[in-house]
Amino acid sequence: MVAGLVVAGLALAACAPRFPSSAPPPPGPPPARAEGSGAERHPPADGPLTVALLLPLSGKAGAVGGRLRTAAETMAETTPNRLRLIAFDTQGPQGAVTAARAAIAAHADLIVGPLFGGDAQAVRPIVEEAGLTALALTNNASAGGARLWALGHAPEPQVRRVLALAAGRGEGRVMIIGPDTAYARLALAQARAMAAEAGGVTVVGASLYPPGTPYGALAESLRGMVRTPADVVLIPAGGLDLIAVSSVLAYYGETTGHRPVGTDLWEGPRPLSREASLRGGWFTSANPLSAVPPSAETVAGPPDGGTPQRRDPDKLEALVMDGVAVAQAWDRVTPLAEFLERPGGFSGASGVFRLGPQGDVERAYGVMEIGSGETAVLDPPPAVFPAAGAPLGLGRATLPPEESPASEVPPPNAPIPGV
Repeated sequence: MVAGLVVAGLALAACAPRFPSSAPPPPGPPPARAEGSGAERHPPADGPLTVALLLPLSGKAGAVGGRLRTAAETMAETTPNRLRLIAFDTQGPQGAVTAARAAIAAHADLIVGPLFGGDAQAVRPIVEEAGLTALALTNNASAGGARLWALGHAPEPQVRRVLALAAGRGEGRVMIIGPDTAYARLALAQARAMAAEAGGVTVVGASLYPPGTPYGALAESLRGMVRTPADVVLIPAGGLDLIAVSSVLAYYGETTGHRPVGTDLWEGPRPLSREASLRGGWFTSANPLSAVPPSAETVAGPPDGGTPQRRDPDKLEALVMDGVAVAQAWDRVTPLAEFLERPGGFSGASGVFRLGPQGDVERAYGVMEIGSGETAVLDPPPAVFPAAGAPLGLGRATLPPEESPASEVPPPNAPIPGV
């Protein structure tokens, strides 16, 4: 009887299809995924991928969300019929949860968004449970997790980049001055962590003042502090706070040789070289070409009244366009997690970046220097990550000129509170 079973087994084996010994049998269809199992979703073999955009399309940030939606749609149009974009309005953390559930019900293959850190933290467990992946736009690194990456430009790696460069050039005594925001507190913590590492950085003073402090009161409160000998003053802020602090430094600290340094919050539509108090200052940028504001002719059109040129995306638009471009580049054969965590990372509109296994995002930053007439690259960002292959180049696209008056839309690179 046993011999008969063996013979029968050999006969069945002989009738089975044979494969080369060097290659495994082709995989069968993926098993069905039960809703809520947390298993990774499998994309369709053909047809467009469904990408859900989770953005604030109403309320205070509605104009920003609308601009990001336009940028995402423009990027998707570069590869017709490859992606299907569907947008959901987040409207705050609870609205973000509702939007995420709607994206799951719409059978999204990938989520791009949300924009704010609180929204990202609220949707992360839902995304993980559904087996989805989200590329959030927040700069709050703590929002990241196993299936959610925070693509935004976090302060900590930027502070490390600019202070390490300063210390390497013998300018390691650091003072930190800025508004008391979550961003500034993270920047201060990073500076103190570097000081504890004994790597040439010493924190000689710090002051985080209440946001909205009038200039006169700010100048009076900082008068004694800014006369403290220091090599660089880290200003983790942009806009009016940046100008106010740098002006106080220039007025009271002119004999101490403070060099203002900062992060990409300094980037904006106004050329920094116009500010005498910032000349000689350094700031980080993931994309040095975008750190220099476009000329007035590019923004407003040629002097003869012709059509304005198309423009490069601003910092937030670049993030959402890179999220869409990652979906465009995915071959659907490589498991999504493996594709996203490729060692060489990606090179896109927002610079060179790579994604880690626990939602961490590593970016390559350069350092810009503000001169009397221009802002130039002082130390360029590395083109590749150490011990890794070349980054995968993502698609790029330009955008049409802004149609809305500047007064109705926040400045393109203005930081949004709570991002």
